[in-house]
Amino acid sequence: MKKSSARTALYIDLGSHAFLTLVLAGFFYSYTGRLLWPLLCVVGGILIDTDHLIDYFLYYGRRFELSKFMYQGTLNTSKGYVLLHSWELVVFFWCISPAVPWAVPVAAGMTGHLVIDQLGRGKSRFFYFLLYRWWHRFEYKDLSNELNITEANMGLKNIDKLPENVQRVIAPYLEKLLELLKDGVVSVFAYGSVTGPEYDRKRSDINIAVVLKDASAENLKPVLRTVRGGLKKNITVPLFLTPSYIGMSMDTFPIEFMEMKDTRCVLFGEDILEDINTGKEDIRRECEYQIKGKLLALRQVYLEQALKPHALEKLIKRSLRSLFPVFRNILRIKNGKTPSPERAEVLCELSEEFGIDIAPFLDVLNDDRSDGRIGKRSAEKFIDMFITQLERLSAAVDCM
Repeated sequence: MKKSSARTALYIDLGSHAFLTLVLAGFFYSYTGRLLWPLLCVVGGILIDTDHLIDYFLYYGRRFELSKFMYQGTLNTSKGYVLLHSWELVVFFWCISPAVPWAVPVAAGMTGHLVIDQLGRGKSRFFYFLLYRWWHRFEYKDLSNELNITEANMGLKNIDKLPENVQRVIAPYLEKLLELLKDGVVSVFAYGSVTGPEYDRKRSDINIAVVLKDASAENLKPVLRTVRGGLKKNITVPLFLTPSYIGMSMDTFPIEFMEMKDTRCVLFGEDILEDINTGKEDIRRECEYQIKGKLLALRQVYLEQALKPHALEKLIKRSLRSLFPVFRNILRIKNGKTPSPERAEVLCELSEEFGIDIAPFLDVLNDDRSDGRIGKRSAEKFIDMFITQLERLSAAVDCM
């Protein structure tokens, strides 16, 4: 949220709470003629906000920054605990007030505070029920539309196009990056399996690219802690690029950039990959390089791991996963179309275009066990079939 609008919201919020609390405190002073009840009203009406500290420290860590806390910082966290903001707690104080008179000003202060919050926030009408927040695992995304407000103010977009679990971690992560990198960010986009139908929350990483005006080490230094924190949430270290680097590298990494273009989901700024294109020969050359390099590696590792069936199985599966970008780009230069994101469809198209037997590839794709076998065959016997079909595909690419 921009600091000017955050400051205005802060002043309105604090002013409303302070005004109502002082009115109630004045009433209690005139009623009792003593300071105790007015002070307890202030505790219930204003100091209730100290529970935001819990959310702040859980999200930002032990280092406290007053400006970050004051300017709506806690509203952008992924969790909404605010344990004292609870209608259940208010009801409890009102219920005990006949036996415990001092509970009256506390309950009155808290009631006024929650009424203002209830009317003034873009949250679910049940947000201030502690049981409701607990039922939703205290997730802000499920509890309110504050996340969408934050997205709008930070310039984020298309967050809702990502898987739900990714949305919850990527929005606050990007908010931190944008805050630290300030006006140097040209574009941010997610790419890879996280944007498509092949995403698996247990296995897939969250890949992000950040395009900067200046990607020098000095400019990247402020985001070191944020990037390290992202690793714990399956967010890989982002690719930090510049427009000039992209322009100069299209012929060097044609597969990588075309894969980014095909799978991108722009989350901030301009769509910098929209108009990029690479030469067919550049793509063909890298495809040939990747397949032949993979064949060499498979043979070499086979000699090292043949007596370790589990290791050999992992090698085969890892090799096939890494080859799908190559397969898609082989089809791109063969028929001139954007390839399907579905792996099974890609394999079927390879079979149609090049006449290779894709059964070994499908067996690898469909095998979700870790037992030293691929389908019904041992990994040692299977690897020969796998290599044979890769050799056929390599020969076909060589002649394109």
